[in-house]
Amino acid sequence: MYNQNKENEQMAELMDRLQENLMKIATMEERIDRWAVLLEKARIDDLLHNYANPRRLIYVNIIAGLARGLGITIGTTVVVAVLGYLLKNFITLPIIGEYIARLLDIIDFHRSQYPLGGV
Repeated sequence: MYNQNKENEQMAELMDRLQENLMKIATMEERIDRWAVLLEKARIDDLLHNYANPRRLIYVNIIAGLARGLGITIGTTVVVAVLGYLLKNFITLPIIGEYIARLLDIIDFHRSQYPLGGV
């Protein structure tokens, strides 16, 4: 009987340790799930894929550079065209128009003096 009680106590102690370990495992699974969600949101898999494949990284950067260059060129063209249009309309205003007309006269004078742009 004494041995059976001792075995029951050992079994109960073993069950308690097993339950504690299962609780720890459940907590770790929750943490891993949170990390998985964070990594998916951060798109780390794309970063690692690009890091592991340098050719793809170079290709993507070339395409991105071309797109940026084209965007800057088109944007600059639109802004300069709008500014040119607005300045053309300001020439008809009395004060601003006279100032711009004088500037244009100075520019024309210097162009005629130095046709190649040199001094």
